[in-house]
Amino acid sequence: MKFIKILAACLLVLAVSACSLTRKDTNAWLDQQNGPVTVDVTGDWDAGGAWSGGWGKATFIQQGKRFNGTLGLYYAEGVVSGDEIFMTIYSGKKVYYTAHLTKKGEDSYLGMVATKAIIDKDSNSHGDYAISLKRKSAR
Repeated sequence: MKFIKILAACLLVLAVSACSLTRKDTNAWLDQQNGPVTVDVTGDWDAGGAWSGGWGKATFIQQGKRFNGTLGLYYAEGVVSGDEIFMTIYSGKKVYYTAHLTKKGEDSYLGMVATKAIIDKDSNSHGDYAISLKRKSAR
């Protein structure tokens, strides 16, 4: 009986770890986005107030097509591909979200975020949360 409980616990740990999204997975996904770099996202952005369901302040630094920075309480890494932004949102080694945003104005983007999965850019219905970014200042 004790052996069965230990085996069940090991299988549960294995199943949970197998479902985890890694930075290796998301880096490969980001590398696949190959559109032209048409914008520089370097600067401060407003992603909605955290108390009202938004993500908070975002700050990004872009080099080439890649950028990194913070989004609320998380770290963010992503790429610019044409008028789109693809982003991994993580803390430490754990990836919590991926996001796909499309340019909606001079300094604003709108998109969806998927939880613990790579978002399907061809169908925003696969996202769990909406996300919007409005530029506050460029650097």
